[in-house]
Amino acid sequence: MPIRKKINTIQLLRGLAAIAVVLHHVAGYLKESNHLHFLGGYCRIGFAGVDLFFVISGFIIHFTSKSYLNTPSKLGEYWKKRTIRVYPIYWIVTTGIFLFQFLLPLLNKRAALNTGYPMEWLAFVKTYLLLPVHFAINPVSWTLSYELFFYLMFSLLIISKRLWVVPAGVLLFSAWHIFVEQYQHRTFGYNYYNFFFSSYNIEFFLGYLLFIVYDKGLFSMPTWLAWLGVACSLMVIGSLGYGVIDGDYYKRFVVFGLTSVLLLHSLLKLEEAQQLTIHPLFIVLGDASYIIYLIHFPLIFFMNKLLLITHIQLSSQGLVNYSYLIVLVVIGLGVLLHKLLEVPMNTYLMQISSRLKTGNSSS
Repeated sequence: MPIRKKINTIQLLRGLAAIAVVLHHVAGYLKESNHLHFLGGYCRIGFAGVDLFFVISGFIIHFTSKSYLNTPSKLGEYWKKRTIRVYPIYWIVTTGIFLFQFLLPLLNKRAALNTGYPMEWLAFVKTYLLLPVHFAINPVSWTLSYELFFYLMFSLLIISKRLWVVPAGVLLFSAWHIFVEQYQHRTFGYNYYNFFFSSYNIEFFLGYLLFIVYDKGLFSMPTWLAWLGVACSLMVIGSLGYGVIDGDYYKRFVVFGLTSVLLLHSLLKLEEAQQLTIHPLFIVLGDASYIIYLIHFPLIFFMNKLLLITHIQLSSQGLVNYSYLIVLVVIGLGVLLHKLLEVPMNTYLMQISSRLKTGNSSS
């Protein structure tokens, strides 16, 4: 079947996943700092957006890079695009966080941002390169390390399809870790073992497989069944999701990971059957989802510290209303930065790299 350049369903779910994570962290901050509930406490499962992101990542990397498979000459181009997509805007946001950490105490000592960052060159290298188990001064950056690990596994298939045994081995150990060790509630902490053999690898792989299903038109379903798939996905998340904690990876995979696959597959089928109309606003949010995801946590902290800097005291309801404002500012600023900074910068970097490649080829 012909593949379009942009799949609106992907943009819709990217935007929704980003907003879900933003709401989760806004609600968490309000509860931890002021013991107040935000949106009735329903945002507590917003971290499910991360699992949805990983499933989408598996789908989209296969979608955008299918032609690179088993073509070693494309490896450089593949990593150039991935590097420009992930790193530059991440470096800008991370540097901004470091600057705020040093400048805020000068404005107001009560507003000091003490991240406990180890001021060692190796820590900086690991953070800026997003190496596994780095110190996440931006609390969401750990997910980007997984993203890069997924890209590495896919790049092996670009070098040669015969290298499939490596990602297959990673998946095998990941399955053992999740369905045996995690199921038996063995804990291992935040370490390399948990990183390399996590449930997120399986979520990414399921997204990868889902693209094959989509690309080849397999498992066709009538419209009513696709709508039922959407309903069942949301029902499982809503009914079982509140029993899942962030570190319970077995339950997290079953409740959030598998339902993300079903939700994405069902919505793809509805879009394919032209039974799904997606508002342009969600396309914009999907495009800006990466930078929204990157800036939301530091912005939540900064806007709350701003109350201390300006000596503004709000009532309980005022703090809840202020949290609504934070959500709007995060989304609005994310969209603006995407259009005014991220897109022009990435376009410029792609042009520069293309010119360098052309120059090297001619010489």
